Amino acid sequence: ESLIKSGKVIRGWLGVSIQPLTADLVKQFNLSDDNGVLVGDVVEDSPAEKAGIQRGDVITEFKGVQVKDVRQLRNVVAEVAPYNEVSVRLIRDGEIKTLKVKIAEMPSEIHAQSQLIDTQFRGVSVQSLTPQLKETLNIPKRVTGVVITDIDDESPAEGALLKNDVIMEINRKRINSVTDYEEVVSGIRQDENILLLIFRKGSTMYVTLSAK
Repeated sequence: ESLIKSGKVIRGWLGVSIQPLTADLVKQFNLSDDNGVLVGDVVEDSPAEKAGIQRGDVITEFKGVQVKDVRQLRNVVAEVAPYNEVSVRLIRDGEIKTLKVKIAEMPSEIHAQSQLIDTQFRGVSVQSLTPQLKETLNIPKRVTGVVITDIDDESPAEGALLKNDVIMEINRKRINSVTDYEEVVSGIRQDENILLLIFRKGSTMYVTLSAK
């Protein structure tokens, strides 16, 4: 529907980094079960931050729907039209809270790859590498590319790539922006092996992703 109205796909955005609740996390957070997802981080000035969602919260319901896993919540959030207000039920320090969140449009520099392309990069989310981000992650000025902000547990790239890796090249093609990344990834075949040049923890290295 958004494609028909605006000529582009518009996705809702909450602005949180979420992860599954493992048995150890359930124990550490004194939860009674593993229902919901754990908030690992909240993006500054995002709908989540404005609504009062915090790191360590466990989101159990979104828009009246029980949250089963990370992928389900991402999909449900993406389907909400921007500027709509929805209820989010969560557990914080053993207390159940319900917050109202006004969903925003996903920023152009944030790319939810899991929603777009069914390749070896499915489930990999990336963001433009800004000067501020370089400083925060201690990345040298010479490094260019896109930084991985999240990877689905079920992504084909899980294990080979890590959060905060910087993708500098894909199949020897230099990546300078999210646009470059989208363009190269959209042309990759599902049966194609991929060579990546990445920056990780102070050094560059080559990583391969095997065909599905």
